[in-house]
Amino acid sequence: WFIGQWALKPFKQPVDNLLAAVANMALTLIFLGVLLVKNCQVSAKVEESIAPLRKSTGSEVCEYYGFGSSADGIFLFVLIFSMVTVLGFVAFSLFELVRRSKLVASILLLRATGKPPELFLNSHTLWHLFLSHIWLTGQDQVAVIKRQLQ
Repeated sequence: WFIGQWALKPFKQPVDNLLAAVANMALTLIFLGVLLVKNCQVSAKVEESIAPLRKSTGSEVCEYYGFGSSADGIFLFVLIFSMVTVLGFVAFSLFELVRRSKLVASILLLRATGKPPELFLNSHTLWHLFLSHIWLTGQDQVAVIKRQLQ
């Protein structure tokens, strides 16, 4: 799912595609961490049940992955990773929300190209003015403003 979403890029904004990919990757890693914790716990119980037959202490699976003889280290790692992922996701989302609100409010785009218009000033012109209105309620008011400025 993660690779398909990364390749197809289903969202219009690149930032949305990035957030979705990071969220899917984080969920996958958290899921694998939880499976590893469960695997350590189950293997420890199995080893306890066959301990009289073997001279083994602790969980060999957890030791194999480098987390000692119990699943506590893995659990702590998954917990910290999950919290960092969630906090990072929230911080990045808030940052993008603030950045986009400033960006969207200040740019006028052409419908045909989706880019800002290229406005050229004559030598005697000091500024451009864009008068906008709702057709039914503001047409007369904007016409009056336009006549006054000319």
